Amino acid sequence: MIAKKAALKLPSHKQALALLNKFHVPSNIMEHSLLVNKVAMKIAKDLAKKIDVNIKLVDRASLLHDLFKYIEFNADELDVFCRKIKEKYKGMSHEEAAYRFFLYDYPELAKVILNHGYKSIDKLNSIEEKIVYYADKRVMHNKIVSLTERLAEGHRRYAQKTKSFDYANTKKIDSKIFALENELFTYLNYNPSQLNKL
Repeated sequence: MIAKKAALKLPSHKQALALLNKFHVPSNIMEHSLLVNKVAMKIAKDLAKKIDVNIKLVDRASLLHDLFKYIEFNADELDVFCRKIKEKYKGMSHEEAAYRFFLYDYPELAKVILNHGYKSIDKLNSIEEKIVYYADKRVMHNKIVSLTERLAEGHRRYAQKTKSFDYANTKKIDSKIFALENELFTYLNYNPSQLNKL
């Protein structure tokens, strides 16, 4: 019999949704987050039939993973409230900002959110971190796509933003993401291409 993990202190699903509204998450990020949540929950519930998964942690982290994504936008794209949040977390990635925001009250949630960034692949320890990371990499804006399509789109976007885009390191990270996909789907009775139909 699989031993269950101890209950973690987490916001409720309703509280997580309220935070998305409270912090003025733009509609496009909201759509993305809700779809990442659907993908993550499908995988989490199916994996939980075979291995121990904290479904509530996956639920909250997948909903809140991009809570502060807009701090990486240009200030002129933001309302006054969001500009204040951007100033408060100046110089941080959206992952680090959310980590700091949640760390005191919800340390486990904070850690999962911190480790959903593209370059965090080597920091993933728990199954919950792996599920949220992977689900985020399968959702491009507001649709479920293949890893190949999602990663290519992300690379195009970030290559335009920086002159020092590291193609060699990107190839290494991408191969690890595909290995993560293989790891997760060894426990599932469907393949990655079937995910958006389920």
